[in-house]
Amino acid sequence: MLYFIGDAYSPGTPGENRFDGICRGIASQGIAITRVFIRPNEERMKTNDINTGIQYKYLWEGKTLSSGKWRHIQQIRWLRAFLKTVTSEDKLVVTNSDYLFVYSWFPKLHVYHEKSEYPELHIESEPWLIRQIFKAYIATCKKLDGLFPISFALKDYFMSKGIAEEKIQVINMTVAPSRFVGLKKENVTDKYIAYCGAVSNYKDGVDVLIKAFAIVANHIPDIKLYIIGGFPFKKDKEEDYALVDSLGLNERVVFTGTIPRELMPQMLKNAEVLVLARPDNIQAKYGFPTKLGEYLLTGNPVVVTRVGDIPQFLKDGESAYIAEPGNVEDIAHKMIDAVSSPAAKEIGQNGADVAMREFNSETESKKIIKFIYG
Repeated sequence: MLYFIGDAYSPGTPGENRFDGICRGIASQGIAITRVFIRPNEERMKTNDINTGIQYKYLWEGKTLSSGKWRHIQQIRWLRAFLKTVTSEDKLVVTNSDYLFVYSWFPKLHVYHEKSEYPELHIESEPWLIRQIFKAYIATCKKLDGLFPISFALKDYFMSKGIAEEKIQVINMTVAPSRFVGLKKENVTDKYIAYCGAVSNYKDGVDVLIKAFAIVANHIPDIKLYIIGGFPFKKDKEEDYALVDSLGLNERVVFTGTIPRELMPQMLKNAEVLVLARPDNIQAKYGFPTKLGEYLLTGNPVVVTRVGDIPQFLKDGESAYIAEPGNVEDIAHKMIDAVSSPAAKEIGQNGADVAMREFNSETESKKIIKFIYG
């Protein structure tokens, strides 16, 4: 059995879409696979997917979750009890970093770790205890059977920590092509440019996107900006609403809130252009935006900033419109070109071809199978 172990079931999020696609790809190759969720989400949801070849196990099922620091101790106990049932013939792919040290208590198990973000992202500002836990995390990584980072920058990072290159396999950002196959644009009331994801200024530069759209709005009077997703932080919500108001864009910028997963592909398809204005920071350098694959698969022109591994896959003016991070005018001009240029349709299709080739969940799942099983 191959166990794919994560934190909580989070339907509709880019991370959940990524893991779901990978697991479906693995199951399609005849590998017995079980997804394991350590803790419940707020609604204590379970997947209703059937006929995927994937089994599901919820370590929290039938239990009451404690609060505060005790919930971590409780979840560690749940995980430890589960790992006692796993055999040395089984394989485990772990996406939860917080409890990775628990797996070191079971040296006979075959454990692989998937990582999509810079491990030291919040370490500098955290207390002494968290820094010690991070040291334990790196020590545990060295003992694992393998690592699956999402970017080559992350691969280099782990190698710099003393992990052998042969124990590392980059697994590209992945999307499920089946979610977008056969989609056609619908007739909609608004002509719009869209962003989707966690509405974050630090991670995705949503505030920069709004400023750039103010320029676009002056050039293209009949277009709106749809910002699709929820705000992870109250501060970002307050700042972005205030920014929209100060720029006089209340009638042009639409905050949709969270959209159900099943409706997202069509909403992205109906957009004129899809935009991701990620700033040039540590998170962007080492990670890779999973939403970018979904953008590309729509066949719509995509405007994205030149950060991280993105330029290794996409070329400006050929498969995407690539702007300089933090440069409001450059991002705006790329958006205007993507809306009005006769070449935009071809560039959008070229981007879709890149996504099918490089970010296909079936292709990436085969990499995992080959690395684990040979």
